[in-house]
Amino acid sequence: MTVKYLKNRWTENEEARIAFDKILRVLRKGGTLKKDFTPFGNTENGYSDFRGIDLSEQKVVKLKIEKADLSHSSFNNSWIEKSTFNNIIFEKADFTEITDKGNSFNDISFINCKLNKAGLGYEGTNYMNCSFENVNFTKAVFIRSVFQGCLFKDCKLKGADFNASLFEDCKFSGKLEDVWFRGGYAFPSDVKEFGKAKKNQMKNVSFEDAILEGVNFSNDCILSKVLPPKTGNYQVFDNWANRLAYLKTKIVDWSAPQKKEAEIFANSYLVHAKTQDWFLLNIEEIQRDFGVDVASNIIITLNEK
Repeated sequence: MTVKYLKNRWTENEEARIAFDKILRVLRKGGTLKKDFTPFGNTENGYSDFRGIDLSEQKVVKLKIEKADLSHSSFNNSWIEKSTFNNIIFEKADFTEITDKGNSFNDISFINCKLNKAGLGYEGTNYMNCSFENVNFTKAVFIRSVFQGCLFKDCKLKGADFNASLFEDCKFSGKLEDVWFRGGYAFPSDVKEFGKAKKNQMKNVSFEDAILEGVNFSNDCILSKVLPPKTGNYQVFDNWANRLAYLKTKIVDWSAPQKKEAEIFANSYLVHAKTQDWFLLNIEEIQRDFGVDVASNIIITLNEK
């Protein structure tokens, strides 16, 4: 079946149009989207066939749906609130600019999906055992999402700030560039606006198959049980603020050029080290930014403390 066929079939006959109107009523009023709501039966793998359905610009509240295939569907610019999705396939689905508020996603496959400019995690949306593969998160905003047992594989996450999001038993693979992990909110005042967030301790989070470039950790993000990338040169530091302060006391005796570069390094990381006792450092990145000799001296000194 072509994508065009999957989309057009929802409007090509009276039976499909009646079914679509019935689905919209459930979305807006709440309830279970039962398998017999689709006129297309099941897919070959036994999932209710809702492929190609266009649910753009809808307000979805208290919806329940399970074991369904919504590949090539669109939720573009929709509001999804207090709904439960169990065992769903979203392949090449469009979630551009959705608002995700207080939902539960369990055993979900997000494959080649668009989540551009999406607002994710409001009121602590829970993603349990979800797989995000080649998902585009460009300009997505995260607020206290909870990710447990999730896989992020080759996703576009450049510039993502996982503000107060919790990660537990998760795995990242592929390149992560300019991504920010926090133990809580960036600003204490966010609690009043967005509600109390669960503490992000990064328990059993694996970066073993990932490449980290410009990745930051702050706001008491605990990294004691994080697995660093296996390829490259990475090191997890505890007592981070004290190590940086110690570095500043030692570089006074370095040559002027090395001292200047080391001060830039220390001062840039000290900004957030006041509330961050752990850091996962890409040493090759430091070597590129400050030179091999300076980077080597920095790493040696950080490890003295």
